Amino acid sequence: MAVFSCKNITKEEIKNNSLENRNDTIAVKKDNKKNLISKEAKFLKSFYAAYVKELDNVPINFANVDSIKLKYCTSEFLDKLSRYDLDYDPLLDAQDVDVDILESLKIRIDSTINSNKKFFIITYDAGFQGDNPTIKLNLLNVENSFKISDITLD
Repeated sequence: MAVFSCKNITKEEIKNNSLENRNDTIAVKKDNKKNLISKEAKFLKSFYAAYVKELDNVPINFANVDSIKLKYCTSEFLDKLSRYDLDYDPLLDAQDVDVDILESLKIRIDSTINSNKKFFIITYDAGFQGDNPTIKLNLLNVENSFKISDITLD
């Protein structure tokens, strides 16, 4: 494994595979599966960074929010979400959001689901004691990139 970083990385972080939680680190791995997971995590981090930053603006520009969703989500997924009258954002499992959640955003693969779909678990500290939303997203490989295609909430 080769690691490139602007900050010091401990051997313990490398051993515990906690590198994906560091925004300042890129881990290059020889195993193609692990490298793919890194690409998927990078895609999800990019989505959440753009999405949360846009939602944190006052006033919210909903045209920009919709543009981000169109870029990162399949149209079938967005159609599915639009059929429900929700009082919260399922992509955040919350009604309100603050850009500070990006500091605690964690992404890992869900190994508990037995299906043809591979889900990624997204968690973050919402700022309230014991409130750590958990979102499970499925990604679809689309033209050398990914799109969010399904969701499960805990």
